[in-house]
Amino acid sequence: GQRHESNPILPPRKGGFDSTGCTNPWVVKAGDAYRLFYSGGDDKGTQRIGVGTATLDDLTKWTRVGPLFETGAPGSFDARWCVLPHVVRMSDERWHLYYTGNAGRGSGLSAFPGMGVATSPDGRTWSRLGDKPVLARSGEHGAADAVGVAGGSVLRVRQRDGSTHWRFYY
Repeated sequence: GQRHESNPILPPRKGGFDSTGCTNPWVVKAGDAYRLFYSGGDDKGTQRIGVGTATLDDLTKWTRVGPLFETGAPGSFDARWCVLPHVVRMSDERWHLYYTGNAGRGSGLSAFPGMGVATSPDGRTWSRLGDKPVLARSGEHGAADAVGVAGGSVLRVRQRDGSTHWRFYY
């Protein structure tokens, strides 16, 4: 591969929710456009998720919207940051946006106590599923997720009988 001459194609914007950084991209093709979901950092250290849309013809001109939803209430698993978006189109009328929450306390992986989900009927309007993570750290000594959980990919796995299972890798 070769780096695109217009990099970065989605730089930070002064005064926006993404003024200090645009990271953790996840791209979804929707019709004749790409939607680039990303974590945007502001000048107060809060990170929230936004989306940029570009046509297939010009991937250097992005129309941005964000934040798609706010961080959680004080004390919640995502009170400080919502990062690492992973978007899955479950059906034409149901989209899921999985993300990693940062509680604003702890260090390293311990600052990431769980992963949340926001849902959308159209891939544009999003609502967090609440102040509790859909996947929380286990806290079990020696377990891989004892301290915290982060990242993640959700994959559709078709079964031999025609049914669908969803697997969440993190």
